[in-house]
Amino acid sequence: MSLRPSLFSRLVEHCTLRATRAARPATSEATRALRSQLDRAEASLEHAREQWREGDGDAALEALREAERTFDEALGPSGSALQRAASPYAPLPDDARRSIATFNARWSDLAAALDRVRPAAAPAARNLTLLLWRWAVAIALVVFFVDGTRSILERRATKTTASASWGVTYPPENIRDHNFDTSWLLPDGATGWIHAAFSARSVRAVKIYSVRRLPSYGAKLATVDFELGGRVVHSAPIDLSSTLGQSAPHVLALPAPLRVDAVRLTIRSFHGLGGGVGELEIE
Repeated sequence: MSLRPSLFSRLVEHCTLRATRAARPATSEATRALRSQLDRAEASLEHAREQWREGDGDAALEALREAERTFDEALGPSGSALQRAASPYAPLPDDARRSIATFNARWSDLAAALDRVRPAAAPAARNLTLLLWRWAVAIALVVFFVDGTRSILERRATKTTASASWGVTYPPENIRDHNFDTSWLLPDGATGWIHAAFSARSVRAVKIYSVRRLPSYGAKLATVDFELGGRVVHSAPIDLSSTLGQSAPHVLALPAPLRVDAVRLTIRSFHGLGGGVGELEIE
């Protein structure tokens, strides 16, 4: 009897032992240094937000500058792969950050650029285990897509309008894009309303998320009107003050399920520079 391993057993060994070794490639010094720079930039960015919330504008600005300097060093020369990944990020000169609104915009731009650059800085592990893992994720996404088809179609049918918006960067559509890093903002110093219309359905509650990345904006006192066919069928005042800067939403639960086809949120007072909402979920 031959003790020579079969082709099948050698294939299994190749796809397990060797693939396992390949799945743990040694990280180069350059890669470790790059990750360290991105971590420092992110830490400075978070420190800037903390100082901003505590009311220390000078310390917040200096932390933001440090985050931008570290991030620019990590990107390397112009035209590099990381520069392309960060696009359209471009730091402004120091004198352009003196206004509060511009400070908030720079904070948001750098945070978004960091999110785009991190995947480009991660080394790729080419092995069978990773391939199978990707297939598993792909299958899970397909299942999720099939199960969520109805909600996706309903989301596309939603029409969102507002009394006004703070430029094209913060449109009313942002409250229904399921992205907690975007938001709708009113112009500085203004109150107003936002209106989300959708296909008629039974609604049990509304979740309202505060603006996250811009700590100087947020709604405080507001009114929620539930509509059907253009007529208000239920109205409730709410206080969103406790959700300012928080990830948890304000939940407005109805006494009983109500059939509606639109929700209007009217902001009557605001925090900081102006009113705004990060996300609105209808359940």
